[in-house]
This record gives sequence, structure tokens and C-alpha cells, in this order.
Amino acid sequence: MSSSSEGIAVARSKGELGPFPLDRRAYTQLGLAYALLVAIGLALGWLLLNPMAGTAIETFDSELALTFESVRTPVLDRLTDIGSGFAGTYNVIAAIIVLILAMAWLWKRWRESLVLGLALALEALVFLTVSLVVGRERPPVEQLDMSPPTASFPSGHTGAAFALYFTLALIVFWNTENLVARTAAVIGAIVIPISVAISRLYRGMHYLTDVLVGAGLGAACVFIVVRIVTEAIERKRAETGP
Repeated sequence: MSSSSEGIAVARSKGELGPFPLDRRAYTQLGLAYALLVAIGLALGWLLLNPMAGTAIETFDSELALTFESVRTPVLDRLTDIGSGFAGTYNVIAAIIVLILAMAWLWKRWRESLVLGLALALEALVFLTVSLVVGRERPPVEQLDMSPPTASFPSGHTGAAFALYFTLALIVFWNTENLVARTAAVIGAIVIPISVAISRLYRGMHYLTDVLVGAGLGAACVFIVVRIVTEAIERKRAETGP
């Protein structure tokens, strides 16, 4: 048995995490994914602010924002505050830290923790870059939340919600065949991100196109990261043995 394989065996016998699976190829792929997603985001932002300015899309975006403002009530204000909080920055960061540590301790492997952490990190980096460069102003309505320094496009809350809850649903499917748990995970992965998106629209923080692009960004980050991490783990296993 090679020294690396012996190290794996010893780590497993002690209930420790095995060797870190990400290699140079994985980091390169993550960098390329970031660049590609930023390029797509910038292209979409440019289209919305230039060729599509004054078109039916922009008109619908603005009219929908005004419609949401016109139906506001104290009860809906409170409910959408809660809905938006499911993807609030501090809430997401706290959840990620706790879940990453808990999953690594519970399952003694890297896959779940890496996928969760990297999917949210990739989404956040792409969102911040695109938002700062595009600089789209927020809808012409009263915002019910304090506007963060980032701009309206894309919706960071929506992107984070789709990335977080899609990933959690995948983790449930990876670790149990229980029908109730899987059903709950699927429902949560659909209902919670959509609730976040609607809440952001209602509260005047984003246009519809902002949340649609945010949703696509979050989902894309999960798909990309799952593939990169899975391939990296397979390469590490081939290198060190089962």
C-alpha cells in the first residue's frame, strides 16, 4: 500500500476527514466558471440597460414594481420581511458556517461541505462583480429595506436562496432515501427561493428581471460546483485508492 493510501486508511479509522480533494484543476475550473458567469451577467445587464431600454420588457418591469407597491399592507410588509430574511446576508453566512462544520463532523467527508460553501461563494462573487459593474438603479418605488451598497441587478438575495436551498435539497437526496425527507427538501427548494424572490419584488428592492437572473445564477452555481467537486473527489480517489 502506498503512503498516501495508508494515510487515507488511518484517517478513516480515526474518524477523520480524508485529504482535501480540490486540486489545481478544480481551482482552475472554478476560476473559469466565475469568469464565464460574470461575462454572462454583464452581457445581460448591458442588454437590459441599453438595447432593451424603453422596450416592453422595461415597461413591464417598472409597472410590476408599481403594482407591488400599490398592494402593500402591514401584514404583507411583515410576511415579506420574513420571506426576505430566508436569504438575508447574515442569516445565510451563519447557516453556511454551522452547516459546513456540522456536515464535516457528522459524515467525515468533504463533498457536502465543499459543495455548499463553494456554491454560495461562487454565487456571491459573481453577484458582487456584476452588480457593481452594471450599476442598475433600483425600481422607482419606496424601498422597504435599507438599500445595500450593491445595485439592483441581479438579485443577490434570490441568487443566494436558490443556491442555498437547491444545495440543501441535493444533500438530503445524497444522504437518505426517506420519501418524507426528500419531499420536504424538494418543497423547500422550490417554495423558499420563490418566496424570497416575491418578497424582494414586493419590497421594491428589485425588478422582475433582477430576480430572474438571480435565480438562474444561483441554480447555475450549484450545477457547476457539484460537477467540479464530484470530479475532483473522483480524481483524488483514483490517486489514493478507494
